[in-house]
Amino acid sequence: NRPLPPAVPVPPAGPGLPGPAGAPGVGTGPLPAPTGPQPAVGGPAGADGLAGPAAEPIGPLRADPAQTGGIPGAQDEEAGDEEEPDDDSDTADLAYPDEPTTVRRGDPWVAYTVGRAGWRRRTLRVRVRSDGEVPELVLVARPGTAPPPVVAAGQELARLAPCSVPATRTMEIRLDGALLPWGVRLLPLTDPGPDLLLEHPADETLIVR
Repeated sequence: NRPLPPAVPVPPAGPGLPGPAGAPGVGTGPLPAPTGPQPAVGGPAGADGLAGPAAEPIGPLRADPAQTGGIPGAQDEEAGDEEEPDDDSDTADLAYPDEPTTVRRGDPWVAYTVGRAGWRRRTLRVRVRSDGEVPELVLVARPGTAPPPVVAAGQELARLAPCSVPATRTMEIRLDGALLPWGVRLLPLTDPGPDLLLEHPADETLIVR
């Protein structure tokens, strides 16, 4: 008879590895739950790698999202053909705002008024006056009765190009298919700096019903 080969020692099982046949390995079973904050899946990461707060969704402004609103832009006071108002329109045309009384001489400023006008009041009209170096302005809206405080909180309706001379301009947006009420506000598209005075009407007049 041939002698048996020497036995080979079996190393002890490590964490998560099986042991000898029929014996469980050391550390087998479910891994312990991680401790401490963990990056969230599917959300935007903040500076610390953790998910930041989710942006609040903005509802639709129109029954048909394909509708663009008609006239997204601006025109001079004399430019453009205006529709004849009927009995449902404003009794007087929307006036341009006065120069803010709090503006310092030489500082840039913007003031505006908001109202409905035109045939059966189907046009949102915004009259804008400005003077000095004024950045690009954007009219934003969101459903409900609270005007958006910042551009990201609403949907863009129209823009006004930057301007460096005294100007009176008009923005007109068709309201066909609009899911009113809207809250609207005119805001600078970029940081205007501390010198620009942007005078907003009262919040109640910024609600389109």
